[in-house]
Amino acid sequence: MKKTICLIIILFSIYVTNPLSAEWVDGDGAGQESIDCYVSGGPSGGGSVCLDTAGKPHISWQEGTEIYYLKWNGIAWVDADGTGQGEINISNNGGISNQLSFRLDNSDNPHVAWIDDTPGTREVFYLKWNGSAWVDADGVGQGQANVTNNGNGSASPSLGLDNSGNPHIAWVDDFSGTTEIHYLKWDGASWIDIDGAGPEDSQVSNTVLTNSSCLCLDNLNYPHISWVGGGNNIYYIKWDGSAWVDADGTGQGDVNVSNTGQPSGMPSLRLDSSYNPHIAWEESTGTDDEIRYLKWNGNSWVDADGTAQESISIYSTSDEYSRPSLYLTSSDEPCIAWEIRDASFEYYLYYQQWDGSSWVDADGSGQDDIIVYDFPSTSGVDPSLNVDSSGNPHIAWTGPFYLKWDLLESTPTVTPTPIPEGVILVYPNPFNSDKAFGGTLKFKGLPERSRVEIYTISLELVKELKEETGEASWDGRNEAGSLVAAGTYCYLVKKDKEILKRGKILVRR
Repeated sequence: MKKTICLIIILFSIYVTNPLSAEWVDGDGAGQESIDCYVSGGPSGGGSVCLDTAGKPHISWQEGTEIYYLKWNGIAWVDADGTGQGEINISNNGGISNQLSFRLDNSDNPHVAWIDDTPGTREVFYLKWNGSAWVDADGVGQGQANVTNNGNGSASPSLGLDNSGNPHIAWVDDFSGTTEIHYLKWDGASWIDIDGAGPEDSQVSNTVLTNSSCLCLDNLNYPHISWVGGGNNIYYIKWDGSAWVDADGTGQGDVNVSNTGQPSGMPSLRLDSSYNPHIAWEESTGTDDEIRYLKWNGNSWVDADGTAQESISIYSTSDEYSRPSLYLTSSDEPCIAWEIRDASFEYYLYYQQWDGSSWVDADGSGQDDIIVYDFPSTSGVDPSLNVDSSGNPHIAWTGPFYLKWDLLESTPTVTPTPIPEGVILVYPNPFNSDKAFGGTLKFKGLPERSRVEIYTISLELVKELKEETGEASWDGRNEAGSLVAAGTYCYLVKKDKEILKRGKILVRR
C-alpha cells in the first residue's frame, strides 16, 4: 500500500537585518549563471545600463563595430520590440561605431548617441526608439541621425534627456587642432545651441586639449557639464539661463574642480536632489592611482563627509585605476564603480558606496567584498553604474555583463505552507554553506524513493543524495567529504530512470 506523505516547507520572510542577506546576481536574480547578457564570441566594449520605471535593466554596448541594445523583460534579454534579439543592432551601418552614451525617457524608450568613426566621418550620431522603430530626433526615419555633421572630428558624446524627452548632447570637437567641449539640444524641429538660435555657438569650453565630456540636466533642463581640460584637470560648468558659469554661479573663476596639477581623467557627473553637482574621477599622484570624489555643498567643493577635502581619495593603490562611474541614491549618497588593472594586465570590477560616515561595499559592512567580479578580464571592464529606488546598485560592463545587488537569504521567520503536489523546491540558490540557514542546500517536495545527483559542469559526479521523508540536503561536500570549489554545478532529480527535474546550483565561498 502506497504511503501518502504530506510535505511541509518552511518559507522564510526576508528582513534586511544583516549584511549577508543580499548578493550580486544576474538578471533573473538566481545566481550568476546568466551574467553574460549576449554571447557572440566577438569583441565588445562600452557597456551602459539604465533602469526603467519598473526597475528592470536596459543595456547598450559596442559589439564589434556596431552599437547594440537589449532590455530585461523579467524572463530574458530582448531587443527594443520585445520579441527576441533579432533587432539588437542600432547603428547597423557597416562602419565603425563606438563611444556610446545611453538614456531612457519617461516612457522607458531607449535613446543612444555614439561616434560614427568610419574613416572620413567621425561624427556624433543619435537615434531613439519610438515604439516601433529606431528613428532620428525628428521621429521620421534616420535621415538626420548625424548630429554634428561638420567634418571636424568628434569624440566622447554624453547624452541627456529633458523633461519632454528631447535629447541634449555634449561632446568633444576638434576645430583647427583645438579640442573643446561643444553642446547642442533638439528643440523639436532642429539641433540648436544653448541660446536657441541655430548651432553656431555650440562651443562651451575654452581649456584646450579637452576630452571626456559628461552631461547632466537639472529640473529647468539646463545643462551641467564636466570634462578634462588643459593641464589634465577636471572642469565643471553649468548654464544659469543666460550664461555658462561655475558652481558658485558667479562667472567662471572656479571652473577647475580638481586643480592639483596631477594627471586626471574620466569624470563622472551626477546632480543631487538640489541640483548640486557631484563628480568622481581618476587621478595619478605619481606613485599611486586614485579614485577621487567631490561634491558642491552650495559654497565649496567638499568630500563625502562634507568637511573640506581631506578624504577626497576614496581608494588608492599602486595598481592602475580607471573609468569610475558615479550614481547617487535617493538620499543623495554617492555610489561608485570602477575598474582596476593589476601588474599582470588583468582587470577587476570594484564598487563602493557612502553610508553617511564611511565608504563601504554593497553589504554595508566594511570593504571586504569591494570586488564585485573577481574573474579577471584582459580587455578592460569599463563599468556603468545605476541605482534602483531601494538603493541597490546595478552594474553593466564590457561583455556585455550585468549584475545587480539583490536580497537572497536573511533572518528567517516560520510560516508553514504545504508544497503543491509535483513541485520540487531547491533553495537557497546561490548556496554558501557558511551563510545558508542550517548550513545546507535543501531539496524539498521529492517523491518517495527518488534521489538527487549533483555534477560538475563537465558532468563528473560530485554527490548523490537519497530522499528521506520527501527531502534531501546537501552540505556542499563531495563523496570524499571535501568542500567543493565555488562555481556552477548541475543537479538531476531522478526516480528509477526517469528525470523529474534538472537545474543549476551556484556555489559561493
